[in-house]
Amino acid sequence: CKAPITWYLLIDCGDDFLFWQLRITDEEKKIAASGPSGRGGLGLAGCKKNIREAMKEHNDVTSIIDATPEESIFERSIYHRLPIDRYSTDGRRIVLIGDAAHGMHSVLGQGANTTFEDAIVLVEAIKRFRSDLPHAVKVYEELRIPRANRIQGWAARLGARQKHAKHFEEDSQAKEEIRKEIGDLRRWLNSFDPYCVEKYVDLPEKSTSVSELSSAVADLGMA
Repeated sequence: CKAPITWYLLIDCGDDFLFWQLRITDEEKKIAASGPSGRGGLGLAGCKKNIREAMKEHNDVTSIIDATPEESIFERSIYHRLPIDRYSTDGRRIVLIGDAAHGMHSVLGQGANTTFEDAIVLVEAIKRFRSDLPHAVKVYEELRIPRANRIQGWAARLGARQKHAKHFEEDSQAKEEIRKEIGDLRRWLNSFDPYCVEKYVDLPEKSTSVSELSSAVADLGMA
């Protein structure tokens, strides 16, 4: 798609329902109905008109927008957060999981998946080290922080590439590179067994450093 559109996605959900999504590079929030400081919302006044105008050259999409009630359109801003090197308080009595610990760019769709992994690893660590809960939390952090940082870094890099690809659909080389990168990531993601805490205690995953992630996030313009 031409700027400012990054790309759009259409999914047939069955039963005469269609899910559509538009990714629009709109750093100055000129298209966003929520305004310069807004994060988005459901059925915002003017959102349908704004995206209809932005997509006016794409007839296959404008017809779908026209058929969608404005109150069914959800506008949201995409944000990425910097990584943290600890998920618990000093006494390890309060623990973070999911987006509270490692919110990431949504391009990979790994927010829920990593949250499930967090929950399972934390429970398994508590079961294994029930007599020493602070140690159980430490084991959870040793397993989850390097892995989550690596996924965050991957999401930041792919998100930045998506953002800067003005003619992504016409760039076959970029598409092939991303397909390969995502394929490599999926194989690595699927190799992790959250139920085998003991297997990983002394074998932390290769990590992406905080400084490397900060550079990736800066490229997204969200540092």
